Amino acid sequence: MKASTKKIVVLSVSSLVLLAGCGNGAEEGSTGNEGNEGNGQITLTVWDYFENDAAHGRQQIELLEAYEEENPHITFERTYVPNADLNQRISQGIAGNQLPDIVLVDNPAHQAFAEAGAFADITEEVEEWGEAEHYYEGAWESTIFDGRNYGIPNNSNALALFYNVDMLEEAGVTEPPSTWEELEDAADQLTTDDTYGFAFSAVRDEQGTFQYLPFLWQSGADLDSLSSAEAISSMEFLQQMIDEGSMSENVINWDQQDLRTHFQLENVA
Repeated sequence: MKASTKKIVVLSVSSLVLLAGCGNGAEEGSTGNEGNEGNGQITLTVWDYFENDAAHGRQQIELLEAYEEENPHITFERTYVPNADLNQRISQGIAGNQLPDIVLVDNPAHQAFAEAGAFADITEEVEEWGEAEHYYEGAWESTIFDGRNYGIPNNSNALALFYNVDMLEEAGVTEPPSTWEELEDAADQLTTDDTYGFAFSAVRDEQGTFQYLPFLWQSGADLDSLSSAEAISSMEFLQQMIDEGSMSENVINWDQQDLRTHFQLENVA
């Protein structure tokens, strides 16, 4: 980049991608990064937290390769950064002016980095592009700060109840639970000396919040009524399953990857 301060642009939903240096002084025909030869080729650096051997990592690589094939003058240099380290890595990049051109981050971090000046303002480019209407409203709003666009939604996370079919059959649970009462009963039936009937990530960060919110909303409460009787009932319900032994007290330490591993190892039904 030719500008003295490198900025990032964002793509978001539940995850955000940031493009650095858009609209901050690079001339047409110049390279994407400092140090590249001015031969019309553009190299864009990419940071993301998608593990290479996971499905989302492979999909990310395929998308980048497909774009390169369609745009031969573009080359991506991708770096995997573990999600737990990514925000700190970006903060260090801001301090040292060593940011990538594109970075994928969770949307809870987006506005803080936009306010810090890490992301490039791409409002004019977005308006010219004209594709905003194709995105979910909530995902799109997560990339806006002070009425300006600093990113584009990349993907949207969703929650589902995963269950081990064989374990349910062995325990005599004929259908996956669809109510709190059914969930509590099924979790109790599925709990053995080696297996917990139910688990969710209750780690103290956005992952735990993300996994808890459905229980909060199902209770009739919301983020602005956490002290209400309804909100308290959702917390008491989860605590009750821990007290009954059908959910491990260690869920407060399990992130979503840990949860997946325990399910795959059949430690959780």
